[in-house]
Amino acid sequence: MGRVKPETAPGYTLTVQMRPRDVHFFITIMEGYSHLAFPAAVDPKAGLIVLHTTPGFFADLKKIVGELALETRILDDDVYLSKDLL
Repeated sequence: MGRVKPETAPGYTLTVQMRPRDVHFFITIMEGYSHLAFPAAVDPKAGLIVLHTTPGFFADLKKIVGELALETRILDDDVYLSKDLL
């Protein structure tokens, strides 16, 4: 039987950097917003988290991350890692 590769659903990825000691807490909080995003720790020792979301929730997700009482930085392709957060 042949296999059909599933089509990729449209989605967005938000990469967030924070202090490594805040990673577990951040992921726990974001798991509470499971309807908005799926969090994945890319490099916990560097404080890097990726949040997978849908186009409709992307703006809400950015707002929530920005309002958390943690020092976070939303990264994009043109931003390098900030050593002052590590």
